[in-house]
Amino acid sequence: MRRLSPLPERLLTHNDGFLIAASALKLARRGPAGSPRFWGMVTEADSQDHMSQIGSLLAANDGYASARARVADARPSRRLAVVTCMDARIDVFAALGLHLGEAHVLRNAGGRITDDVLRSLALSTHILGVDTVVVMQHTKCGLAGVSDEELQRVTGANFGFYPIDDHAEALREDLDLISSTPYLSLVHVVAGFVYDVESGEIGHVIRRQRAAD
Repeated sequence: MRRLSPLPERLLTHNDGFLIAASALKLARRGPAGSPRFWGMVTEADSQDHMSQIGSLLAANDGYASARARVADARPSRRLAVVTCMDARIDVFAALGLHLGEAHVLRNAGGRITDDVLRSLALSTHILGVDTVVVMQHTKCGLAGVSDEELQRVTGANFGFYPIDDHAEALREDLDLISSTPYLSLVHVVAGFVYDVESGEIGHVIRRQRAAD
């Protein structure tokens, strides 16, 4: 069977956040029927470099597995879920003083409340005991100051990316969604943070508590 090789494009940073292919704006590299050609045409050196990344992950796991902290209970001990961005500069556990087993951490582009995040929160609350949800966005985010149309053009994907015009407004919108979703009625406290990727500080906080019945 033919082995597939990773995308060989050199990558550029956009807004200090998302990685985009250098040729993505014109989507020039396409296959015979006009479909994107994401595989092939890599050198042996490129292939070895990519595979060494996988090897280093597996090697690191050898040491981790023998020394790791063991958490028996799948339920987060602080009954907390944190929704935040996938940005590689954010060490969620260190930034919030959390330890393994204390919280669910859900990450996506922008730290937005999407349908898939709602799916996870439904399980977190009804099955695993979560009653507090923190939504943490951050400065210098790749979703800030761009539009769905721009991101659709760059990626070729035809769906909404939840761009952020204003962090305070985006947080209020997402907290409203959590609070108004009927199957998340077990969430008693929600909060919105903006994490500063340069200072490591949290500079904007919104707190809400559900009124007692």
